[in-house]
Amino acid sequence: MKPYAHLAAISLAAVLTGCVSGPDIATATDYDPSVDFTAYGTYAWVPDGDDLMEEPIDGFIRAAVEAELEARGLRLAQGADPDMAVGYRVATNTHTQEEFVGRGWSGGYRSVQGYSGGGAGVGMRETEHAAGTLYVFLFDGGTKEAAWTGVANGTLKPDLSTEDRQARITEAVREIMKGYPPS
Repeated sequence: MKPYAHLAAISLAAVLTGCVSGPDIATATDYDPSVDFTAYGTYAWVPDGDDLMEEPIDGFIRAAVEAELEARGLRLAQGADPDMAVGYRVATNTHTQEEFVGRGWSGGYRSVQGYSGGGAGVGMRETEHAAGTLYVFLFDGGTKEAAWTGVANGTLKPDLSTEDRQARITEAVREIMKGYPPS
């Protein structure tokens, strides 16, 4: 099984099933069941990481992934061929949500907007939401095939401080990595 074929389904499943670490971060994982994950002891980053990722975000992601792997007994390969290679990708998108909004009721009842006319009115409001997806890939070092994939989807929060962004990334990676190694 190649996890790449399932990434869209994983992303959708994560959002729909609510594997949530917070009110707006959903996670899911997929893996190759034929892989013996206990055979992995070392890792290295794939050489062509997400080159377009800005600092310090790249460093935050890498540090969070490394901390989670090391907590599971894996160590960064030093000059040797690693048992597995690690990579990540980030994707963003914007979508519009439409909501119907009541504007008033008959009989003098007032709505939040202050309308108290003689009939019920309905309006529509559109809201744009920016979402981000973080994919973490673990590849077998020998076959170069994807062995495990984790994904987190969440609302982007551009107004966060650098410290809060780092904390949010760390939490998202922690939630993704709860599925590694697969049980």
